[in-house]
Amino acid sequence: MTPTPLTLLIAPSGHGKTSMLVERLHAATSPAWVLLPTPLAVEIWHAHIDCSNLQVLTFGQFARRFADMLPDSPTFIDIATQYMLVRRTVRRLADQNALGLFAPIADTGGFIRTLTAFLEEWTHTAQPIPDHIEHERLRLLFNAYRAYQTILHEHNLADQHTLLRVVLNALEEDRFSPGIPALVVDGFADLSPLHCRLLAALARHGTPVTVALTDNSPRTVDIPFQRTRERLRRFCAEAGVPVEEHPLATPPPTRPAGLAHIQASLFEPAAPPFPPTHHADAQHTLHLVEAADIEGEIRAVLRHVRRWLDSGTPAHHILLVAPNLDETAPLLTSISHEYNIPLALAREEPLAANPLISHIITLLDIPRRNFRREDLLDAWHSPFFQWAWPDTDATHMLERLSAEEIVVRGRDTWLDMLTPLPEQVFPAEDEQDDESGRLRLDLSRSAPDVLETLRTRLAAFFQRLTPPKSATFPEYVDWLRTLLDDAHIPEALQAETSLHSERHRVAWETFQHQLDSLAKGATLADLGTLTWHTFVSMLRATLNGVRYFYRSHAPHDAVLATDTTLARAVQRPVLCLLRLNESVWPSPTPPDPLLRRHERQHLHENGIPLRQPDPAAEVALFYELIAHAQQLLLSRTRFDDNGTIWPPSPFWTAITDLLPDDLRQACTETIRRGAPPTADTAIAPAEQVLATVLGEMEEAPATLAERIARVQQNAHIEQQRLSGEGGVYDGCLPNEPPFRDVLARLAAQTWSASAFRDYALSPVRYFARRVLRLREPETLREGIHRRHYGQLIHALLEQTFAQMSAPLTAETLPQVLAQLETIADELFATAPERFGFRPDPLWEWEKISIHRMVRRLLHWEATQSDWPLTTPFKQEQEITFDLPLGECTIRVTGFIDRIDRDESGRLHLFDYKTGSKPINPDEIIKGRHVQLPIYWWGAEHAFQTPVASARFIHVRTCKTSGNLERETFAEHDAAIREKLADVVRHVQAGVFPAVPTQPEKNGRCAGFCTFINFCRCGSRRVVQPTEENQTP
Repeated sequence: MTPTPLTLLIAPSGHGKTSMLVERLHAATSPAWVLLPTPLAVEIWHAHIDCSNLQVLTFGQFARRFADMLPDSPTFIDIATQYMLVRRTVRRLADQNALGLFAPIADTGGFIRTLTAFLEEWTHTAQPIPDHIEHERLRLLFNAYRAYQTILHEHNLADQHTLLRVVLNALEEDRFSPGIPALVVDGFADLSPLHCRLLAALARHGTPVTVALTDNSPRTVDIPFQRTRERLRRFCAEAGVPVEEHPLATPPPTRPAGLAHIQASLFEPAAPPFPPTHHADAQHTLHLVEAADIEGEIRAVLRHVRRWLDSGTPAHHILLVAPNLDETAPLLTSISHEYNIPLALAREEPLAANPLISHIITLLDIPRRNFRREDLLDAWHSPFFQWAWPDTDATHMLERLSAEEIVVRGRDTWLDMLTPLPEQVFPAEDEQDDESGRLRLDLSRSAPDVLETLRTRLAAFFQRLTPPKSATFPEYVDWLRTLLDDAHIPEALQAETSLHSERHRVAWETFQHQLDSLAKGATLADLGTLTWHTFVSMLRATLNGVRYFYRSHAPHDAVLATDTTLARAVQRPVLCLLRLNESVWPSPTPPDPLLRRHERQHLHENGIPLRQPDPAAEVALFYELIAHAQQLLLSRTRFDDNGTIWPPSPFWTAITDLLPDDLRQACTETIRRGAPPTADTAIAPAEQVLATVLGEMEEAPATLAERIARVQQNAHIEQQRLSGEGGVYDGCLPNEPPFRDVLARLAAQTWSASAFRDYALSPVRYFARRVLRLREPETLREGIHRRHYGQLIHALLEQTFAQMSAPLTAETLPQVLAQLETIADELFATAPERFGFRPDPLWEWEKISIHRMVRRLLHWEATQSDWPLTTPFKQEQEITFDLPLGECTIRVTGFIDRIDRDESGRLHLFDYKTGSKPINPDEIIKGRHVQLPIYWWGAEHAFQTPVASARFIHVRTCKTSGNLERETFAEHDAAIREKLADVVRHVQAGVFPAVPTQPEKNGRCAGFCTFINFCRCGSRRVVQPTEENQTP
């Protein structure tokens, strides 16, 4: 066996190493294998290079291809099967009480993933386990490594990383001759000891191995390359393989002078000044973008991309790189579509992060969560599922029925809802309320078979969703496949036309493959019978650990966007580096979950340095990326989500510090928050329309003329609103069709205290609630709502006082409390049906709470002295009367909670409030809270008896507020009537301006309003200018 020298092709970054390798490979007549660091790099080679005579692979693909040639090749297992075997390893160690301090977390998915990462890390050291280990934590981890390797050996298995070690052992033991004509390794910065030792073993067997390495200078960026260089030399020396270094003799490619100076000076401790002769060149090739927020940053970057495309730059020459695409990918996808930019989004993400997989996991949780309504509706409406049943009509019917019957959860509750009602509960025809008719009642009367069919099919659907309580892992996988077959996911994906369809398709294929791997791994791990909860936990842990690679568009015919983990070895002449902010890029080093610093140091001192995150690796990657750029754009965000100044990345600072102040300003584009588009920045049609309307753009495409006219009309309306002139677009209804019928209805309406209150709070509130009759949709939930709480308290007090024929005093209190007990028992028994709510587990506690609150109120009132001794007279008294208000008379109606009489026969009015906030008498006098005045006038009209006082009683706090005495009320009677007359005149004239009646300092209405998102007052606020949000 004659070793072949291992060749190191040495050159600085951007000096054409890859181009030289491609030329040599094309010139060679024999085939060759090429190893690249990422699957994206492999795809790009296949897209742009003639690979007919090449095998272009990642190290993982290389190991599998190579291992297949071995005579006793182990069976390859992927990450899902590996998790199962690691779980078996942990269980075996637990049975031997050999987990030590890891025992409490041994069953968690997080520990399984973390331990798996350590096993992979140790495999790449290519070292035997030390004989003497001082630290307990290391002993436990190495025991786990031995146990895991034993299981692999027992079944002749190998994961991706162990497979490399198997190939290495076969080569070093001379059990196999590779027969590879030539091997080229390109794009790596930091090859592991296992990689380097494997390359040395291949060279020892006569395979010509060429490794392209960067040698810049003794600066920080060269640390990973030097580390790889030293490892290759050491392992080649141990294998008896000579190493030949071939510095690249060809001159570097021509680069813009400004960018070449930046590359030569970057990260140098004593960088030379920027030559004035390069200023003009830098202004055309270096672009710095600072935006107020992330959307502004992405828009600015893609505007540059659009200009490059319009100027003739091929799309596949442009590369966008961000540290993490989780936040930027949605914006890149949507805005590139808006700007008509062909974008290939290439990324890796955890399988669990995909929306389709998330929907599947939620589907599996439905039985455990007791068939919650929101989970079922999500499953029925999911774009990823196409159920044969329920179809669209059945889904809408079930959704409506569950809302009307207040079905929140529970299999039996759902099925009871679909049981036809018996005929004895049908209301008589003359008693039926058209507005309150319910679908279940209608179907029970006219089509009970529809309900029966729904019930039968829903029961079958629930049965299909309900897994076996216990089964083996493969049996659960088969059950899950049957369920997902019923969901027709492939058909749903085929019908999907969104920008993310490729992402979901690849995720679905990966998920199916992982199910097979999990079933295989479970069999190997001999897991036995599991509970459903254990199965789902293991599945969820695996999906969180498995990452899948996808691209949204063919990379060779589109702008490529990727993250830093995939950008290595990807070279394009136009480069955009995004999100250059502190703590984003470079990213903070994550804490080590298993080993402390001194434990890693102990291994390092014994010649076994574990691989760990190295800040120098990100520095090297950043440097390599910019080394190939002919056009370079850097972007960052100036403020975080809280409006705090966000410092730039050290990489941004390292480049801008090389530039003189005038050049830095010339290269920098600053995007202000909310800045309108200009003629230069308007790319999308919507931006061009806005720029034209604002006068920033003289001429827009003719196809936008209609849209521009509409926006101009809207702008005119907005100016009219801001001017205060009023009009139909500012809440003033004209007396002309179609508004004339509305005004006539308003003039003839019957008023109530709450109607006056609505207008007093906000005219728009009145318009939305009383004219448009809008109602805020309620979230369907179990238990009593706030309104039910008040209704129950009112009903208890009403029935209790209705049975009293004497004043409530300390002497009569015991009898009253005894009556309360009987009333409460009867009321609480029928409350859910009477008030329309479904009891939850807290209902028993709520009954006790309400009962105690009413008892406390009765105790307080029996001993109070705020008003004279009175005898209950009327409860829930309805009043309807004509109220003269100057020149007009209106019809008013309402219900008075309680009316008492004193010894002289005068009336005393009480209104219960469950809220604790007191009502100021000034609110009443100013006509903003007119409930008590209306009750006062109505009681005197109904009983022709003078009213002596009126007050609110706050049930929770046992206090009164808004107290009105006869003398006070008589003094302000006329003024209150005049306030109400103003409201009536405005309503009858159709005046509903969006103006807060009690604005806060920020210009918004005071207090909570249901219609805050509907009303312009809800979005109107005063922003005080500050230096930070005004300056560039």
